[in-house]
Amino acid sequence: MKNKVKLLVWILISNFSFSKSRRLKYSTKIKIKYKKKIEFSRIKFVKVNAIQIDNFLYEDFKDGMVLSVQTIIIHVKFGFFLADKFRILNLEILNGNLSIKSESDPNRETTLKTEKIFNPQAFLRGFYASVDNMLTQIIVLSFKAINVEKFLVIDKRTLIETDIAQFKLTDHKYYCDLIVKIANLDPSRIIIEGDLMPLKKSIHFSLTAKEIFFYNSCREKVHLNKLRIDALKISSSFQIYSKTKKYLYVNIVIRGFSINWDALSDKEISNQDMHLDIKSKKDDKGFFIDKISSFGYNNLFINIGFEHRFLSQDRVELFLNLNKSKMLEILTSFPEMFFSKKMKDSFFLGAVEITFELNFLLNNPNDKTISLTKEGGLVLESKGDFDLLYLNYPFYHSIFDNGHLIKTIQLDKSNPKYTNLEKVSKSLIDAVICLEDPNFYVHKGIDTEGLALAIFTNIATGKFSRGGSTITMQLARNLYLNHKKNGFRKLDEYMITWLLEDVFKIKKNRLLEIYLNIIELGPNIYGIEEASNFYFSKSANELTLTQSFVLTYIIPRPKFFLDAVRIKSPVLAVNLFRHFQYLSKKMLKNGMVCIEEIENLEKVIIFSNNLGEINIREV
Repeated sequence: MKNKVKLLVWILISNFSFSKSRRLKYSTKIKIKYKKKIEFSRIKFVKVNAIQIDNFLYEDFKDGMVLSVQTIIIHVKFGFFLADKFRILNLEILNGNLSIKSESDPNRETTLKTEKIFNPQAFLRGFYASVDNMLTQIIVLSFKAINVEKFLVIDKRTLIETDIAQFKLTDHKYYCDLIVKIANLDPSRIIIEGDLMPLKKSIHFSLTAKEIFFYNSCREKVHLNKLRIDALKISSSFQIYSKTKKYLYVNIVIRGFSINWDALSDKEISNQDMHLDIKSKKDDKGFFIDKISSFGYNNLFINIGFEHRFLSQDRVELFLNLNKSKMLEILTSFPEMFFSKKMKDSFFLGAVEITFELNFLLNNPNDKTISLTKEGGLVLESKGDFDLLYLNYPFYHSIFDNGHLIKTIQLDKSNPKYTNLEKVSKSLIDAVICLEDPNFYVHKGIDTEGLALAIFTNIATGKFSRGGSTITMQLARNLYLNHKKNGFRKLDEYMITWLLEDVFKIKKNRLLEIYLNIIELGPNIYGIEEASNFYFSKSANELTLTQSFVLTYIIPRPKFFLDAVRIKSPVLAVNLFRHFQYLSKKMLKNGMVCIEEIENLEKVIIFSNNLGEINIREV
């Protein structure tokens, strides 16, 4: 970075003697070769040690960025021409404008992006290095003074305008006054200040802001519709002890936090308070976050620890500890959640502390240890309105889609489509448990092994692609929640699962029986009995192993299977073949079937209701 600045200044000084035609010649070469444009109307010396550039223009055609500045004044030590030492004493930027074009701009250059394989090791090491380099470069450049006045940044992609009313750096102290305006919202004012001490190799940074708005982000994958923060304060420090040993401390306090973000919740979350306190270290052995680091959300506090050891085959350790909390603190911390609304009139005695620890190798997730421990306990004293003991008796379950009633299921023997667990084919029960929740009869609703697998899958894919849901968690979702993937819905699943198995102690067989009678297995097809009749003209107790395998394939994709069967999709045949292979191996390993049963699996699947057949023998 230092050499780039030096080169730019040298080019500008060299151009001082260029004629207009010569500057145009060099500008054209840069435009063709680098797809960038650099122009200025005049360059002159001011006093003895300063250079003034007028009407400076820089345009990057590839990134769609245009920077224009009326006046730039650079105070330098000219000794750097004779010795390889370069230092800017003072930098002044007056009346500037930075514009970033919209993604939809027809003049913007676009290139076809190939899909990249996500590498967690490279991602983490790259992230550490980029933060390290950025903070180190700020210290190394060590400008003595900077003054920026009236600088406007317009990002057309996000409809954000940032007006830098003033930026000053004097005597290693900096101050920045920003006015941020998003779309048609009222502007937000942000003050950034701190210390930059190159001799001590450290940076101190603080940011205070009031009434920050973000609205309708352009990034479609993020779906951040709205963000409002009434008050924000950030303080941090970065210290370099040696080339390999560096410390970073960050403290963030947010008051009056409101957000509408699809990845978090399908509803707006309003008036929340948060804090984050991180103490970290990076050296040649790895990256470490001390366990005294913490995250607070309203009335809850969680200690955070993280270790990434480079010299131990990239071993990662994650530590989370929910400090001892009462139920009232949990409910008031998440007022928007379904669980909190239903349990608001209940009363629990005691408090609970939960610790989650995960240790694994980045390049071999199977080499892992995982634990989820609970200390103390919450005892239900008063049930309130959400008494789940009704699940032990006949009841009606209503199914909705986008707020519209689709069907009401009577979970009762008087319903001919209702099936007791003992009347369901053993092959189907075994296949469902093996595929969806192998430890169903062992855990108490939450399977740590499944949770670890979900974490590793999400790390490997670089996105939220697996949730680690058990059968009880799926039942909680089907009974009370929607199917939108977001953080709050997942938390609701955990809490309702805890109620089902730990508080109201609904028996495992009853949970599985309800699950099999309400699960969606096609358009307007709910329950295992209705699905057996529709696809195979059989009762659920007559299903073969092959037919049981087919129904387990439908569980994660009930809305797409039937159409694929009707059009005789060759992709469906391939996927069914792979599903049969995968499930066969799992059930053999768990002793649920013998090799003869697997060898006798039908290769031609015949459906009823004029759906025809699918041949997986030829795959």
